[in-house]
Amino acid sequence: HLTRRAYQGKGYLAGQSKAPSLEEGILQAVRLSGARHYVKEAILQRANQFLAFMVEQFPTAKTWGDVRPGMIEAYFRHCESAGLAYDTIRLRVAPVKMAWGRMHQDWPELVKPLPRLRLASPPRREIDCLNAAEMAVLLVWLKVHAPDLWSIACLQGLAGLRMLEAAALRVQDVDLESRTVSVTDTG
Repeated sequence: HLTRRAYQGKGYLAGQSKAPSLEEGILQAVRLSGARHYVKEAILQRANQFLAFMVEQFPTAKTWGDVRPGMIEAYFRHCESAGLAYDTIRLRVAPVKMAWGRMHQDWPELVKPLPRLRLASPPRREIDCLNAAEMAVLLVWLKVHAPDLWSIACLQGLAGLRMLEAAALRVQDVDLESRTVSVTDTG
């Protein structure tokens, strides 16, 4: 089974003396992932941004054996300097980590393990809250245009529940006689 998969290009070939190219490694890692088709396409789009960066900044790094952690950190800094959000950078680096892990797993003698790389911590964001008049307008609009969200918005805006707390509310959590709502961990 393993030999058949290897000759189909889905695994390690014994005696291979050169690590796969960056593009081949990413394609192989994505192909072997259990992701759905549309997720694989999104991963490949993000990976193409990394490949373009590598061609521009490190043209001598052709294979996964040539890639060094400092190059990945330079990609982090490049994304940060472009003003990208923390989660956007995290998503852009995910295919790189996935491919590097796969390449190390399949070619351990050619590709060193990926050390722990850390992004700069995300900036603290201030939470913007609606005032009473804005909340009233929102609830009226939701009642007309999105009645399925109206009850959740009422629980969030008027009772102070978080989004998942309001969405996970069960009948047994509501006591109409005492006018209370119990928030419990439902797992």
